[in-house]
Amino acid sequence: MNTDKPLISVIIPVYKTEKYLKTCVESVCESDYKNLQIILVDDGSPDRCPEMCDELALGDSRIEVIHKENGGLSDARNAALDIAQGDYVTFIDSDDLIKKDMISDMYDIAVKENCDIVKTGMIMTEDEKDDGVNGDYIVVGKREALGRIYTDPPSIVTICGKLFKISLFDGLRFPVGMLNEDEYLTPRLFYRCERIALSEKTGYLYMQRPGESIMRSGFSPKKMVILSIVEDRTRLFESWGYKELAQLSERDNFVHLLLLRKKTKNTEYKEQYDLIMQKMGKIKFSYLSIGQKVRYILLKFHLYDFIFSGGENG
Repeated sequence: MNTDKPLISVIIPVYKTEKYLKTCVESVCESDYKNLQIILVDDGSPDRCPEMCDELALGDSRIEVIHKENGGLSDARNAALDIAQGDYVTFIDSDDLIKKDMISDMYDIAVKENCDIVKTGMIMTEDEKDDGVNGDYIVVGKREALGRIYTDPPSIVTICGKLFKISLFDGLRFPVGMLNEDEYLTPRLFYRCERIALSEKTGYLYMQRPGESIMRSGFSPKKMVILSIVEDRTRLFESWGYKELAQLSERDNFVHLLLLRKKTKNTEYKEQYDLIMQKMGKIKFSYLSIGQKVRYILLKFHLYDFIFSGGENG
């Protein structure tokens, strides 16, 4: 194996994806960047995934397998980070695919531009074709990268489809037991960086599997976690001295509150509705846009539903 280039750790949590696991791992093994440590984390999967992980490891000496009790996605990623030996690390979900040149392209940009994080282009697809777009990249600082959370597609905050210097994770891990863990961790990783490259070239294929819906409009109490994440983000930006970003975060918070209020009003979710209204009362009024301030006042005087009966938005 050519080890002229540094080792890159590839972390793949595995849980109930036996139908897609082999294809996923093969797409990594076939990468044109060869010096890889491929870590498969069997997170207590109840199907054939544990056996498949061991079988795949027999076929490629770069593959290492961790078998552990089920602890969720964050716990699985953390277990792999604890044994990762690469100078860089990238994360792949076990039902997704990567293009052959994704890792090498990200590495080349990282070296050329002295970047701490490189983001590849990501597309959602229902087949396994690697059709995508070619494109250039830009290099931004931490402040602009954080601001792009509010202007770029959702992939800006996903952990997958990025190459990280492993040192960024020193003393930093995924929050165990929390949904939307990427939205919690990514701003913290961005803040540790000086230079971040954002590439338009498609490298990561986010697979839309049968039965999945890109737009999940139904409400679940689990979705309330987004409120804590956005509130946390506002506090982070304030502590970092980014007042304009704190304002954007609080406006985003207000949008989520309005949407969740609509989904829980006049339903069986009274407990969640009451919590939303409590959080609404603690919103930073001075951070809101003019339109949001009007909505806030109308809510306070119980006139909002009368005026905006056709729908709620920010």
